[in-house]
Amino acid sequence: MKKRILAWLLAMLTVCSILPAAAWADVETKGPCGAQGDNVGWAWSSANDGTLTIGGEGAMADFDSANPIKAAPWSQLEYTTVNFAGNITHIGSYSFPKSKVGRFLAVGHTVRLPSSVTSIGQGAFYGCVYMQDVILPAGLTVLESAVFKGCNDLRYITLPVGVKRIERETFMGCSSMTNIVIQAADLSYIGTDAFLGCSSLTDVYFRGSKAQWGKILAGAGNSVLTTVNVHYNYTGSVAPTLGTPDLTLTRDVQTDKPYLNWTAVEGASQYEVYRSSTGAADSFKLIHSTTSTAYVDTSAVGGTTYYYTVRAINGSKFGLDSDPQSMTCPAAPTRPSLTLTTDRSGKPVLKWTSVKDATAYEVFRSTTGAAGSFSIVRRTSYLTWTDTNTEMDKTYYYVVRAKNGSLCGKFSPAQSVKCPIVLSVPSMTLDLNKSTGKPVISWTSVPFATQYEIYRSATGADKSYRIIRRTALLNYTDTTAASGTTYYYVVRAMRGTGSSAIYSRFCKAQSTTSAVLPSTPTVTLRIDDTTGKPVISWSKTANAAQYEIYRSTTGADKSYRIIRRTALLNYTDTTAVAGTTYYYVVRAIQGTSPNIFRGRFCPAQSIRCAAVPGVPDMALTTDIDTGHIVISWSAATDAAQYEVFRSTDGSSFSSVCRTAALTWTDPNTESGVTYYYKVRGITDSVKGAFCEAQSILFTAQDIIANGSCGDNVTWKLLGSGTMLIIGRGPMWDYDLSYTYGNDTPWAKAELLSDIKEVVIRPGVTSIGSWAFSSCDNLTNVIISNSVLFVGSYTFAYCDSLQNITIPDSVSTIGSSVFSSCDSLCSVTIPNSVTTIGSYAFNDCRMLANIAIPSSVETIGMRAFSGCERLATVTIAKGVTSIGEGAFGHCSKLTSLIIPDGVTSINDSLFTACTSLTDITIPGSVTAIGRTAFEACHSLVNVNISDGVISIGDYAFQGCISLTRIVIPNSVTSIGQCAFSGCNRLTGITLPNGITSIGNSAFNECKSLVSVVIPNGVTSIERDTFSWCSNLSSVAIPNSVKSIGESAFFYCENLEKIYYAGSQENWATISISSGNEYLFAPTTILYNQTEPWR
Repeated sequence: MKKRILAWLLAMLTVCSILPAAAWADVETKGPCGAQGDNVGWAWSSANDGTLTIGGEGAMADFDSANPIKAAPWSQLEYTTVNFAGNITHIGSYSFPKSKVGRFLAVGHTVRLPSSVTSIGQGAFYGCVYMQDVILPAGLTVLESAVFKGCNDLRYITLPVGVKRIERETFMGCSSMTNIVIQAADLSYIGTDAFLGCSSLTDVYFRGSKAQWGKILAGAGNSVLTTVNVHYNYTGSVAPTLGTPDLTLTRDVQTDKPYLNWTAVEGASQYEVYRSSTGAADSFKLIHSTTSTAYVDTSAVGGTTYYYTVRAINGSKFGLDSDPQSMTCPAAPTRPSLTLTTDRSGKPVLKWTSVKDATAYEVFRSTTGAAGSFSIVRRTSYLTWTDTNTEMDKTYYYVVRAKNGSLCGKFSPAQSVKCPIVLSVPSMTLDLNKSTGKPVISWTSVPFATQYEIYRSATGADKSYRIIRRTALLNYTDTTAASGTTYYYVVRAMRGTGSSAIYSRFCKAQSTTSAVLPSTPTVTLRIDDTTGKPVISWSKTANAAQYEIYRSTTGADKSYRIIRRTALLNYTDTTAVAGTTYYYVVRAIQGTSPNIFRGRFCPAQSIRCAAVPGVPDMALTTDIDTGHIVISWSAATDAAQYEVFRSTDGSSFSSVCRTAALTWTDPNTESGVTYYYKVRGITDSVKGAFCEAQSILFTAQDIIANGSCGDNVTWKLLGSGTMLIIGRGPMWDYDLSYTYGNDTPWAKAELLSDIKEVVIRPGVTSIGSWAFSSCDNLTNVIISNSVLFVGSYTFAYCDSLQNITIPDSVSTIGSSVFSSCDSLCSVTIPNSVTTIGSYAFNDCRMLANIAIPSSVETIGMRAFSGCERLATVTIAKGVTSIGEGAFGHCSKLTSLIIPDGVTSINDSLFTACTSLTDITIPGSVTAIGRTAFEACHSLVNVNISDGVISIGDYAFQGCISLTRIVIPNSVTSIGQCAFSGCNRLTGITLPNGITSIGNSAFNECKSLVSVVIPNGVTSIERDTFSWCSNLSSVAIPNSVKSIGESAFFYCENLEKIYYAGSQENWATISISSGNEYLFAPTTILYNQTEPWR
């Protein structure tokens, strides 16, 4: 008994030695677990979700999970990891059934058994559903039944060579197992249902042969083994984890060596190439490793048959060998026999005998016959070849060899031949001399010829040819040929003289007829009176089909260039440049290309090209004062004067004026008649082109009414609808608001609807208030540069006015000047304006863009309010004040840059700008006014610069697209409802300088998640965060003394309150009703200072 206790204590010491101190401290129970006489013990620790340690020497006891008395002593404990210590030789039956072994192992859910284990008892790991991989020791010999039964996550396993039997139900229900390696080639038995339910099993890797596999006695319930892929003679210790490449074997086109090409395998880092000369399974040797998917076996010997396989590898991972592929390397061909002759032209002719297996033949040539002087001149599959690239009277040496692919045979013995001199037949062409019309005979050069003989005949009959010339040249002009006569010619080459001369054969006869040349024309020059260009004319000449005109700017020989070929008898040189003197010659030609024959040039004549006036740009207007038609035009180049033509029907024009001026008023017109005008520039000799004709209806001006509208200013309304304001000084101010009854004279006369155009003439210095208000048909306004001031309501309610240009003399645009001009779409504000008055462009609903120059300092209250289509506003630096509601209700405005210098964002400045997405508030601004950005539904980005001190009431109320805003450190107060209804606002940064937050400031910010209330705020006013339904945390400083009514009403997700003070401090805060969410289950964390650091 004492020995047994001592053995158990030794086992416990072994167990404890492998436990870290921290884990040993967690040991809750322990005891012996060895077989009779063996020193094996166990200990359980709660560390790492339960750790079971088995230690000692010898075998574990066998257990019975079905019998609580005989079950493993740890069977009721939770554990995920089993550690082994010492030398355990046997793992007892049902040691770990249905345990969580492998569940939380860090690397691949693998269970590694100690190397000392030689046997595993029945059902040892039965139902260990979390175990994915198990590594069995190499010395294992006994694997009892149902060891891994129900391990449905087990993926693969290797049975050591000592395991000769697979007992019943060993792997039953291992539904995830895909492959098994059986290292025992002499496996004798597979028990009943050993692999039942292994539905994922696809591959068995067996050390033995196919015959040995067939001899294994297998029990029932193992039908899956009939459908898997069994890999015989497999020597690996683990199953391959890489795929098998598909090998293709061909012949390399350059070397004729075996060319291996295979498919890439996923996960492979390189490939191994194996070769055999017999194809036997154990005869393959590694010959190459590569990262490529191709290889040429340059060491292969011709005439030898080789077998190849390829394997994919990646470190310790590998795949199966590809199916063997074989090929025989071709052998070099034998030597051919060569014979050598020459043909009739003196060229060497080579013939050679056929060689077995030859795919081609190569011919090499040398001019000396010396070793190393031969170079290839021909590659062919034929058995004969004529070398046409040789020179006469020269000796050549030849050898031939056969080829089989890239394999070359031996050369034939060298043979030589000398090429004889043979004169070839010259190739002849006939032409006619373009200057004389005489026949020109030309021929090709003949090698070794020293001269050529030309023969001529008038009939072309045999024996009618007579020699007319012997020459060493390659052409000859037959100057004795008569004009218009047909002749026949032949040519032959010759070498040497006298009886030793040798001749070529005559070329084929050709004929030609000598030409008859045209005579010389007579030429005259003049200048075209409308274009100023030179006109060249000439007389008709005999035998001429066309004429060629040549031009020069100097008259020197060889400086003439052809400018025209024509069948006419005149030509206008339209390319001539005004002011330049040109020289011209003309000659007649006949025939067609390429046989064109030219006569002699006429004597040269010169003439100076005149400048032609340019075309003026013309405009027709009516003189406002007199009503006469005014014709004006731009200056035309080179014009000395201008000529005005007039017509009443648009076709019959007559000259009515010649003048050097650029304008002319037509005094002789009749009312109701349409007049057409055109103008041209003229010089003393040349008349320019007319401009395009324009027409105008002349209507005598009727004065509807007139009178005074200033101390020195009068008005006149014409029948055309034009109102003229004439005089010097300011207009009177009026008031059409019916408050004072001070109407304009034209309003009193009920002429407002008759005014279509207003022209303020030079001298008038101001336009009176209400002067042209409610002129419904007013479409055009012309303001003179003498105007300095435009009064209030001057053009208000002018519904038809579309465009206005304010002259650069104006410094102030009065209040409501263009208010409610519904059609006004374009306004030009000059750089002289310093003030834009209140309501200046209020309700100009068609105004789409406006550029405010740098001269402007003040933009008045509601200056652009209600401009529904105003999308672009450019404000230059210089503006320091923007009035209340200046851009309110501009629903198309998307962005605007507020210049540095503006000190305040006044009340309602951008109210209901529903398309505004971005705004930057510069550092010069100190306050954001009440409702400044209220209902800006598209506002996403707001950049508030440091310098702003206060954010007014309702400033950003209803900005439903605003998701985040950073408030600078300079801000000390936030007004009531400032961010109320910003239901997408998820975050807001409140600086520490804030001391006051108005009631309902963040009411209904339903996306707000957390907020830190600055240290300095003493009161959280009523409804400040009410209906912030997603608010989960809030940091409250200990400066807060009171929390107003419903400040956190319906903050239903509020979980944590970080309070800077103590619990006692919290109890002193006055918390009004409607703040139930500040209490349980909300957690209050006291003495929290982190949020304010």
